[in-house]
Amino acid sequence: MKRQYKESALLQYMENQVPAMLSLLQALVELESPSGEKAYIDKLVDFLGCRFRELGLLVEVREGPLGNHLIVTRNAGDEKAGDERAEDENAGDDVDTGGVHGGRTRVSDESGGRYEAPGGKQGRGVGQILILCHVDTVWDAGEIADRPFEVIGDKAYGPGVLDMKGGIVQTYFAFKALKDLGMRTGRRIRALFTPDEEQGSSSSYPIIEEEARQSAYVLVPEPAAAPSGGLKTGRKGIAKFKVHISGRASHAGGDPQRGRSAIEELAHQILRLHALTDYEVGTSVNVGVVRGGTRSNIVAASAEAEVDVRFCTMDEGERVKEVIMNLSPVLPDIEISVTGGIERPPMTRTPEGTRLFRIAKGFAQDLGFDVCEEFSGGASDGNFTATMGVPTLDGLGPVGAGSHATNEHVVIASLPQRAALMAKLLAAL
Repeated sequence: MKRQYKESALLQYMENQVPAMLSLLQALVELESPSGEKAYIDKLVDFLGCRFRELGLLVEVREGPLGNHLIVTRNAGDEKAGDERAEDENAGDDVDTGGVHGGRTRVSDESGGRYEAPGGKQGRGVGQILILCHVDTVWDAGEIADRPFEVIGDKAYGPGVLDMKGGIVQTYFAFKALKDLGMRTGRRIRALFTPDEEQGSSSSYPIIEEEARQSAYVLVPEPAAAPSGGLKTGRKGIAKFKVHISGRASHAGGDPQRGRSAIEELAHQILRLHALTDYEVGTSVNVGVVRGGTRSNIVAASAEAEVDVRFCTMDEGERVKEVIMNLSPVLPDIEISVTGGIERPPMTRTPEGTRLFRIAKGFAQDLGFDVCEEFSGGASDGNFTATMGVPTLDGLGPVGAGSHATNEHVVIASLPQRAALMAKLLAAL
């Protein structure tokens, strides 16, 4: 039978690694990697590439305009502890799933024991496991000077520590455990580290799609759902738009009636946009940025707004998009132009995704903690792979709070637990 490393030994191994985890986490946080800053991102990618090479893994760096992409590969059967190899290497062996169904279960679907991966590949060992990480953060260069990495009590703080450098640390130590503990894997494992997730993954999407088409499963160590620590099997889609208003300038005192205020028109449009929000169906529209005018004594000739839309189904996303792209002026002699569109499709819950969650939940319970199934209003690169039909489990990263906020932190105790869960999934799927 295929050997599964005992959960107690795996968790103890990870707990012994906590000082090293925090050291790596600090190094990653201090290597700032703002979205859109290629030089910073490439430096972090080079650092990670060196660390993964030290584990004997295959490392590929692909050039990109917004930053380089890092792809790390561990081929099936690459465990180093040769004396611990399983005696039976037949495909489809039963594996210990931590009591998902009260004992042992077969990691396969219910329609004959095979999952058909994209491209028509079938069977255990055919179709890789893809891990999706991103190295970019929302924080500008120099933020680390104001908020240095620090450990306070049971939490670690710093820019990007949760979203998602903590998940990168988990990924590294999951690979390290596979090597150090001689854990045999039945599939090729690929970890993709992208440079532009926080900006919509425009340069990364072709690579994500390419890798997903070769994958049987996708694991995403984005932050766990807060505050539950749950795993994410569904996410909302996201669309972004810029609304530009063109009016006519005039002197606000000497000739105000001649002017056509773009700011006044924008105020009307903001009310229209926010009226599209429908919490019952899960749609929210937020005008988050507005700009307009030049001086208080000039009727504003131009104004613009940046709009964020979240939705649960593609039909709803397309409906809202159609309304926004066809906004009409309220005031005379005004022109409106709109750019943008759907950035990420929704990650819809599927039976395959829920089944993958149940397997992970069983493993977590074996490791001594519990996880629940969550739906998130945020989006990730997992939205792309789930939409392609690949079973995707998100929120595998650390427990914490404050993503994109100055109180961003991870709960240190969650790092070894969830790194152990990742290692277990990589070995068993």
